[in-house]
Amino acid sequence: MLNLLYKKGYIQSFYVFTKNHKKVCNIFLREYFNKSILSSLTICSTPAFERRVLYNQLLFLRKNISKLLIINTNKGLLTYEDCLRKKVGGILLFIL
Repeated sequence: MLNLLYKKGYIQSFYVFTKNHKKVCNIFLREYFNKSILSSLTICSTPAFERRVLYNQLLFLRKNISKLLIINTNKGLLTYEDCLRKKVGGILLFIL
């Protein structure tokens, strides 16, 4: 997930290292006018409630989407555009 957010420019950098036999991740957020870009993060699915979106539903949203959607598919974590390209749906995790 961090690689995806890094490629899309939402985080500046991140480092994963081991400390006391546990993996630790430092994330440096990208800012715009001293405000984090991730402040508009909306979580759409929880373990108790999964919001599934089908490929047909993604086609319907094509004209209305201006934000980044992260979707968990059987092909891994994909953005909205990647899901359209690969013609898959999945669990909508969050919107940026």
